Amino acid sequence: MDTSDDNYLKNEILDSKSKLPILKILQNGMNGGFTYQDLKSPEQMWISEQFWQSLGYSDKTKQPSTAERNNVIYAEDLSNYQKNCNLNQLPCLEDPYIVRCKHFDGSTCWLECNDFLVSDDDNQPHRLLTIYNNITKLKQLKAEHDNVAERFELVAQGASVGIWDWYDSSSDDAYWTPKFYELLGYENNELHASLSGFLSLLHPEDHEEVMKAVNEHIKTGIPYDIKYRLKTKSGKYKWFRASAASSLDAVGSPRRMVGTIQDINDLKLNQDKLEKAITQLKSSNNDLEQFAYVASHDLQEPIRVISSYVQLINRRYRNTFDSDGEEFLAFIVDACKRMQTLINDLLDFSRLGRGTPEKKQVNLNEIVTNIQSFLANKIEETHAVIKVDALPTVIASPSQMERLFQNLIGNSLKYVKEGVPPEVRIGVEETAQSWQIFINDNGIGIDPKYFDKIFVIFQRLHAIDEYSGTGVGLAVCKRIVDSHGGEIWVDSAPGEGTTFTFTLPKKNQPSIV
Repeated sequence: MDTSDDNYLKNEILDSKSKLPILKILQNGMNGGFTYQDLKSPEQMWISEQFWQSLGYSDKTKQPSTAERNNVIYAEDLSNYQKNCNLNQLPCLEDPYIVRCKHFDGSTCWLECNDFLVSDDDNQPHRLLTIYNNITKLKQLKAEHDNVAERFELVAQGASVGIWDWYDSSSDDAYWTPKFYELLGYENNELHASLSGFLSLLHPEDHEEVMKAVNEHIKTGIPYDIKYRLKTKSGKYKWFRASAASSLDAVGSPRRMVGTIQDINDLKLNQDKLEKAITQLKSSNNDLEQFAYVASHDLQEPIRVISSYVQLINRRYRNTFDSDGEEFLAFIVDACKRMQTLINDLLDFSRLGRGTPEKKQVNLNEIVTNIQSFLANKIEETHAVIKVDALPTVIASPSQMERLFQNLIGNSLKYVKEGVPPEVRIGVEETAQSWQIFINDNGIGIDPKYFDKIFVIFQRLHAIDEYSGTGVGLAVCKRIVDSHGGEIWVDSAPGEGTTFTFTLPKKNQPSIV
């Protein structure tokens, strides 16, 4: 038996006169090479060059032997091959099998093995030809596919949205995740997942909008995001938020479309209720403002009449009244004056909510100068010191800015500590989005528990005989600031002075001048 480099097994393979057309089999074989083994001397095996190359080895460093081949096969997989050498199990040769091998770089390769028996002249098996197909890349692709599939399944199971997949646009069939069925009140696969099935669940009033969104998506390639209603198993419709994207074929037609549905039924119903309540509230506020305007306007005349007649009585019949009568008349006159002031304030407050004031560039330093002139007597009377920083020029209603500063500065001059001249500082801090303007004083201060109360109309913190006023001024300030898109708040403590701060948005606003 020749076991030299000119191996007898190799010679058999190359012998074109062999009874078995081995070369033809190999020519039509696979990409992992082949081995040719002597079943009577199983240690003898010819191993093709391609076998070693597919595993990253050079055939020049390997011996043509069964042991050499077995060294690269994983031990637990080697039995799959060895059992095929047992002639009592020849029927198993009909089935391909897979073994794992060690690649030269240390990685794992998968080889699919196909065995063929070669018989001798007595028609007895004496050779085993094994053809290998290196399926490593196929295995890796399958592992990646399985990983993606598992990831999708985990996402689908854990997500709060239902997922649908219209995987073949030429077919009506689709795929719905278990969550999709659950959101509609069905058991998994209780309905046939299909495009027509989905359309049958869609609310008739939403059909046109959905088709419009789909067509626009196909046209632009931008995924759509819409809301529509689907019929549940109970027969009732529920609101869903839906989004989808598709892949297109060569001519731009949808080849596949995948999307999600999210249950927003409670959110949508609450939103509708909220919008209805807001509409009703706006209507109610408009009615109240209209009533306040009309009522206060109509009340002015009776108050003027009462005041005039009281003054007339006082002039004509003063000598007929005793001291109590004169005091009573004085109370009536004072009450009429306070009522007139209250009505005027109420009218001013209601006017702020009627229409949109004209806004233009307003120099706030000029506004403050005008207010100081208007309050000159009060400033002189209280010996007040007012310091004003450089203020910005803003886009605002000039008349409303005057009213805003008049009310805030006026409060600083009103709520003062006994025997302490008021000190007022007016300044500004700039942020990226707004001007923060503040009016700080050294007055009596405000208890923080009243911070929310002071901006409510007709809310007073002091008795009328302590400090005059109607309780409207700060409510007017808040309405003015709100109408300019800003905010107003207060920082204070009893006996420590007060700082009112309001913001005016910088959008479209000039800078400090």
